[in-house]
Amino acid sequence: YPDGDCPAAIALLAVQMLLGLMVEALITGAFVAKIAKPKLRATAIKFSYFATVAQHEGEPCLMFRIANIWQSPLTNVKVAAILYQEYKTLHLLQKNINFRIDHLNSNKCPYLIFPLMFYHSINQYSPLYPLIQGKMPPYYEIVIFLSAEQEGTGEICQKRTSYIPEEIKLNQQFAPVISCTSKGYHKINMDNFDKTIPGFPVLFNTREAKQNDFVVNVNSDHVDTMLFHDSAV
Repeated sequence: YPDGDCPAAIALLAVQMLLGLMVEALITGAFVAKIAKPKLRATAIKFSYFATVAQHEGEPCLMFRIANIWQSPLTNVKVAAILYQEYKTLHLLQKNINFRIDHLNSNKCPYLIFPLMFYHSINQYSPLYPLIQGKMPPYYEIVIFLSAEQEGTGEICQKRTSYIPEEIKLNQQFAPVISCTSKGYHKINMDNFDKTIPGFPVLFNTREAKQNDFVVNVNSDHVDTMLFHDSAV
């Protein structure tokens, strides 16, 4: 055992204790950094400040886009959205909104490295159909939830945002952010990420269509029957 007659042993014991404390601090720091890394990774996911409503491929769509600021890509990107509406009864109504990614018929993206556009088709089955009819409640909020996995580690990071009526631009679409250089390289211009330009206008149907059916029987025989629809706005 070290004692006063052996100062070298005391010095060696002190060095051993200091090294042990340093190794323990490094292990604890690495563990904490491992836990906190997905939160830091989520800060690199950017949502567009505005959402837009315009014609896309012949139908009105609600659009927003996201970007991955870091060079390391994200995988298995999933998006979910909920519409919150408050009525005169002060009841909060929640409805699910389905989004698709560009030309993919899914809300999942296997690989995120370029900015992506998300679309929601506004038709008669959409909870946002009153929006293009001018019948939407004065206050509503669309909350977007995004989850993704970090390539290599598989760690899950999550981020969310929301859009209120003042942040949804009608008859507007996003400006292009990806261009091709003369050498064939793709260039991303993040200055246009939140920029909107006039798009194809959405038709506002303030009155529902009135439909009348006419049935014509040929030779008083129900075998040859024709049905005509007469719709007027």
